[in-house]
Amino acid sequence: MSGDGRWIAEGAGLADIGPIAAREGLSVLEIAAEEPSLEEAYLALTSGQERPQIAPVGSKP
Repeated sequence: MSGDGRWIAEGAGLADIGPIAAREGLSVLEIAAEEPSLEEAYLALTSGQERPQIAPVGSKP
């Protein structure tokens, strides 16, 4: 769990989280994917850092 009360599920798609939570009897109020913002992507590209990982919508990791 993150410091602000969010749970982070790496390697699972959004469509996978709801059924898993339901099976475990957990209430889920919101499910959202975190992706780099346009600003973060721009800064990474222009600062010589490695390119940010951005997956197409609906794709699974």
